[in-house]
Amino acid sequence: MPEDIKKPTNDINRGRKITWAAPEFAFYEKDKSWYTTMIITAIVLIIVFILLQIYAGAAVVVAAALVFLTQGGMKPKQVDYTLDNSGIHYNNKSIEFSQLKSYWIVATEHFPRLYLQRTGKFSMPISIFIKDTNPELVRSFLKQYLPEEEDKGDMIHENINRFIRF
Repeated sequence: MPEDIKKPTNDINRGRKITWAAPEFAFYEKDKSWYTTMIITAIVLIIVFILLQIYAGAAVVVAAALVFLTQGGMKPKQVDYTLDNSGIHYNNKSIEFSQLKSYWIVATEHFPRLYLQRTGKFSMPISIFIKDTNPELVRSFLKQYLPEEEDKGDMIHENINRFIRF
């Protein structure tokens, strides 16, 4: 941890809050070649499924291609986040710390990303970009309420999205 970042104590952080704004998801500019690649890939998959007489598979590829092509240009909205002693608040939602099991922070090409693991057995982690605030401040604040999982990285779907620039 850099020398200039003071790790707040529990007494100092109690009653405090941390706020920041960040995009709701990573956005990658897409040029004509991205759209062309998506269309060619979809056509090839549709032909393969039709030749194999797996018509439901062809229909799924058509639906997926439509989603990729229409959502690919969608730009993220800015979301305001607040961490306080009760939990995290964003988009008129509140998640209490009692509903969370753990957290971890991963450095990404855009901004650091905070993952919050819910307590349910089959629940996916909540993924939040940390922008305009120090990730070490977020880490020291969250350590008061949740255990940190230090050996975890990005989720596989985040890596796939980054690879296909979606």
